[in-house]
Amino acid sequence: TEPGVYDYECSIGDHAILGMVGSITVTAPTILGCTDIYGLNYNSLATVDDNTCEYADYVVEAGGFYYSPENLIIEVGESVQWNNLEGYHDVLGLTGPEVLYLPPTMGPSLIGSYTFTEPGVYDYECSIGDHAILGMVGSITVNDIQIGDLNNDTIVNVIDIIILVNSILNNNDFSIDLDINADGIINILDIIELANIIIE
Repeated sequence: TEPGVYDYECSIGDHAILGMVGSITVTAPTILGCTDIYGLNYNSLATVDDNTCEYADYVVEAGGFYYSPENLIIEVGESVQWNNLEGYHDVLGLTGPEVLYLPPTMGPSLIGSYTFTEPGVYDYECSIGDHAILGMVGSITVNDIQIGDLNNDTIVNVIDIIILVNSILNNNDFSIDLDINADGIINILDIIELANIIIE
């Protein structure tokens, strides 16, 4: 049941001396899975990486009294993972509309991940010892998704209508961002809905 090399021989008379010996090599079974310790679906039993590792939308690295990047701007619905490169660290939220806490781990390891569902500013620190005082603090700004902001300039205006009209006229591939009224079809009704958003 254990991997290794097992030698054997016949113990009757001179049989072993006359060559009645053998060897069996038992190899560990091949277990496919994610072998990256920073993968959200890491499998410690996997012996062969099968390229199925999953990661958050953004990665923050933790190390000797730092988080990097220290400041991050994301959108509602996006996820962040904290990779502990070295030391013993956690993530303790100090501000924000949601409670953020990931328990400490010894690096190298994945501290954990979090999907942000509420917009706001989330300040956090490492609560281990004096780590925060020594600079191990961070901040994540979570922006609300703006329906109709097709060029991602944080303003819904006539430029977004032009982008939508061009997409319709050029028969561009379907994109959920262009389906303003969420009916599964991109057409004049989406232009009207976008115009109503701008007027409001």
